[in-house]
This record gives sequence, C-alpha cells and structure tokens, in this order.
Amino acid sequence: MIDRELIAKIENKKAKIGIVGMGYVGVPLGIEFAERGLEVVGFDTDAEKIKNINSGKQIMKHISSKKMTTFVKNGCKATSDFEELKHTDCILMCVPTPLDIYEQPDMSYVESATKNISKNLRKGQLVILESTTYPGNTKEIIKPILEESGLIAGKDFFLAYSPEREDPGNKDFSVSKIPKVIGGLTDKCLSIADALYSQIISETVKVSSPETAEATHPRKQRRSGRLGQRLHQAAHLQRLQPIAPSQIALDASPLKRLLHRVGGQHAEDHRHG
Repeated sequence: MIDRELIAKIENKKAKIGIVGMGYVGVPLGIEFAERGLEVVGFDTDAEKIKNINSGKQIMKHISSKKMTTFVKNGCKATSDFEELKHTDCILMCVPTPLDIYEQPDMSYVESATKNISKNLRKGQLVILESTTYPGNTKEIIKPILEESGLIAGKDFFLAYSPEREDPGNKDFSVSKIPKVIGGLTDKCLSIADALYSQIISETVKVSSPETAEATHPRKQRRSGRLGQRLHQAAHLQRLQPIAPSQIALDASPLKRLLHRVGGQHAEDHRHG
C-alpha cells in the first residue's frame, strides 16, 4: 500500500525530494527535478555553498546562474539541517567518494550521510544511493545503518542504487539524456525508484539488484568528460569484480543494450576527437 501511495505522490508531482550532497551530481539532479515541478531540498555541510545556492549564485561553470536562480524561484533550497529529511519523500545520496591509497572508494562520507538519514528516517520514504561504490555496498553497509532506525528495508522504507550519470565535460549530454541504471532491494523498491527517475530521465534501465547496478558504476574521470569512456571502464570493472552468480542475477539484455549504445557513442567520439 505505501509503495503505491509514494508512486502516486511522485507521479502527481507532490513528492518532496531530498538530495544529500549538493555537488556536481546533486545540483544538476536537483535542478532537473525542480524543472519538472517537484519540490527539492538540498542537504550539505558546506555553509558557504548553501548560502550561494539559496542566493541563486552560479557555483559550477557548466550550470548557468539563470538555472540556479530559477531553482530558488521554484521554491527549492539548500540547508544543513538534516532534520528536514523527515519531511521529504525521496532521498538521494550524492556525496563524494574519493579514492583512498588503495584506489578504492572512500566510503566515510557515504556512511556519515547514511547515519544522518537513519536518524531522520520515517516509514514510507525512498532512499537511493548514487555515489561511487563497489558491488554489495548498498546491502552490506547502507541497509544495516538505515535499519538502525528500527525500520525494515523493503517493508517500512524503500532502498535502491542508481549510479551517477552526470557528465559535466560533455555539452551534448545532460542528466535527462543519459540512460539511468537502477537496481532495487525488492521489486517494490525498484518500481518506486523507476517512477522517480522517469520524471526526469528519458530512458531508465531496470536491473535485478543493487549489486548489478553497482557493478556498472563508472569511475570518475575528471579529465575525460566522455561518457562512452566511463561506461567502457564500468564494463571492464564488472568483468574484473569477483561477484558470485548467487549474489546477483545479471540482467544481461538491458545492460548489453546500454553498453552497446554508449559504446557506439564512444566510437563516434574517437572519430571526432
């Protein structure tokens, strides 16, 4: 019942979106949702960034001041008060995961954000992780922390993983144009996450589990800006990552279609690069 209520709320533009981490992933996502008529609250610990966002200032080169001003005029804002998470319906985690000395994602920011969410989690909310991670993280780290709230994932609240697809160095792509891979903890989690992203994304690719979605996450290529290269690296990562067949049921068809399409874009980039 609560899953259908949340989907209806999303489709009727009544859902309130909370984005934890207002950086190069969180800000474009917030703008897209705001432009589609959904209320957005961005959460961050950087007081100066919050002030600039709420003033409508341009904080990123690839996002115009006009878009930032419109974001605020649409009734959206940024805050450091994580208690406001209680009043949101869908929470997206977009915090940074810098590489550690072993070139593995440092999950400390994700864990900290998850603890803040857990303290303010209520029944019926959807939580989605977008940050760079490794297969198994959503179930093994995020889920237990969120369940410290006393709520059960998949029953009392909904949990999913969808890798970030922002490509700031590529003018031909925007959030809405880049296919979005989504993996839910349960079928209901997947359906709600798909309903949410379908508000702003032209094409979603639903896979069987968070682990499958996590295995497709591209490494951040700050110097590149070419989505094709990033997704090819994701495919390479998926081949190298030791995941037992019992852990994930790989949805080969949708992933192959996605990688084939962006692979073609990658080849096109090489011809024109």
